[in-house]
Amino acid sequence: MTAKQPDKRNDRYGGLTKIRAKTTGFFRLEQTGGRWWLITPDGNGFISIGMNHFDLTVLKYPDNIHVWKTQYDGSEEQYLRQGIAQPLREWGFNTIGWTEEMVAGEWMNTDTLIRHSPEWSHRQYQAVGMPYCHSLPFVEIEDFNAYPHYPDVFAEDFEIWANYIARRSCMDMAEDPLLIGYTLCPRPAFQKQGKGTWACGLDLKDPDDLKKLWQTVERYYQVVTRAIKQYDPHHLILGHRFNQPPDTPDWCLEIAADYTDAILANWWIPDLASVRNVLGHWHNLTGKPILISDTAFLCPTTLRPTGQGANFLDSQRARGEAYQRLASASCAVPYIVGWHWCAYIENRVRKSGIRNYLDQPYWDCVNLMQEFNRHQLFEILS
Repeated sequence: MTAKQPDKRNDRYGGLTKIRAKTTGFFRLEQTGGRWWLITPDGNGFISIGMNHFDLTVLKYPDNIHVWKTQYDGSEEQYLRQGIAQPLREWGFNTIGWTEEMVAGEWMNTDTLIRHSPEWSHRQYQAVGMPYCHSLPFVEIEDFNAYPHYPDVFAEDFEIWANYIARRSCMDMAEDPLLIGYTLCPRPAFQKQGKGTWACGLDLKDPDDLKKLWQTVERYYQVVTRAIKQYDPHHLILGHRFNQPPDTPDWCLEIAADYTDAILANWWIPDLASVRNVLGHWHNLTGKPILISDTAFLCPTTLRPTGQGANFLDSQRARGEAYQRLASASCAVPYIVGWHWCAYIENRVRKSGIRNYLDQPYWDCVNLMQEFNRHQLFEILS
């Protein structure tokens, strides 16, 4: 483990030394001092300030491979340490969130196939040496998946598959203090209608039909969480990255609350009042702390010269200011235990990042992120 102590206010994981709790050797959740906290293995309060999406081939295009070769000597380990871990720590980020990056397809275009890079291996997490969340691909039922597969979760075959997915990762990670916890498939489309889906032929306004879908989803949770705990009884099960309303009905959250330690929210609503209104409802419904698992603001860049929507701003400085407002509003809410930003470095597909495709930071944005993460955050929490 190579976690480092950034300053006296933090422990080696990034936890706040002034917030003390029981030491267990693993990350956990606790409500103390009037708010929910992640607790580091050393027993200190931790707010997860994460970065998502890392395409480890992003600097291997013909027009930028010179950066890969000269800056990082063509070494993946050197890139992980110097190109990712070092700047993230300097900028006040303390968590590796969702590492998969979109590498093919067009977002939410059902005529294209969305493809992602693999989730990082345990070796790659160790090279970075930061707290991390690891995704387990038990099912492929994301709402952006043009060709989802809904397995028969009552069949023995699904139990065998779930056992393999858990065994493949959890055995290696079970004793790792850097691991915060496991996440499940992002934006699950439990209600999707169509041939082969769990909701196929069901009228979800009919209580009896909804009960049938409820039983299927609950069975899915039972199988996958049992598989995880068989190989790793120590770490948190963080669950699905649920999409913002109206895509996530209350019944999905009620089931999740019985099997996961937190509720994850992919959050793309710039209205800050909704942080308390919507996520407050989710918290009250489930009794669980909430991690904003994917959020961002965009602006014109070379790869993405135009855009639309309330999250598309006019400059990098405006992005940084919007980050400060969202992060400030989030950490002031006592049941929110962190937020993870989308994404790290622009590639040709996602076209979003805080570094451009030549690996240069967008300083007008990054400087404001750093100012909040390393200074304003402590003032708010104090």
